[in-house]
Amino acid sequence: MWIRVKSIHCVSTGPGELTEEPFFIVSRYPGNALSETWGPFSIRDGQTTLLNRLIENPPGNTVQITLFDSDEPGHHGGGPHDDHLGEIRVDSSDTRGSFNAIFPHYEGMHGGRSRQREYIIYYDLIDDERDLPVKPYLLQLVSLHCRDAQERKDRVFITVDGERVLGPRNMKTGDILPLVSSVDPIPIGSAATIELWEQDSNRNDKFGSFTLVIRSDFNFDRPLDPIRFHRDKGITGDATYNLYYRVTPSS
Repeated sequence: MWIRVKSIHCVSTGPGELTEEPFFIVSRYPGNALSETWGPFSIRDGQTTLLNRLIENPPGNTVQITLFDSDEPGHHGGGPHDDHLGEIRVDSSDTRGSFNAIFPHYEGMHGGRSRQREYIIYYDLIDDERDLPVKPYLLQLVSLHCRDAQERKDRVFITVDGERVLGPRNMKTGDILPLVSSVDPIPIGSAATIELWEQDSNRNDKFGSFTLVIRSDFNFDRPLDPIRFHRDKGITGDATYNLYYRVTPSS
């Protein structure tokens, strides 16, 4: 069996805390053959932090993943002053599938009392690491804004990793093209190249290229700056477009 810990989502930090530093200690029993520490991760209310950690859990073993909140910035030793928020215990015989766990296991109530600190951990249990998606993220194109067309009307199209995903579409200066309803979310890996082109009868003109990189600290909840494509670096009459987009884990 393999355990893939996908992400941690902060529903709310503790009372009076704007930012917390949760971290994990991972152990395998019997014999404590595996011991790892992940984090700490700086996180705020509503944020999701990608983990994408893979742990092998051989037959007859149990893996325990314990969540703590560091009591001081940079400290993550699981000491007596760190807040213990709970743990996931996974036996190698457990049912395979996708799961989530809420931490702390019990702190306050949702009905009638104010809820305090709360985190959600998302994880998969699988038989073979080859069952994991090759492209674990989804790129959603939201809209394309033509700030300055190259011609009176451009015929533009978009490619992602060399594959055309939109167009050609006619656009002129000032046009905004909504894309959510017309372009399905696009599976991508940890890096993807997005290009904007204009289709011409003789040859296609590339208006620009952008490489999107998703690192371990990528914040899926933060609004992303638009991608700015501009062919001639601000010269009057150049092609300038803004592409708005968002990225989410695929599962």
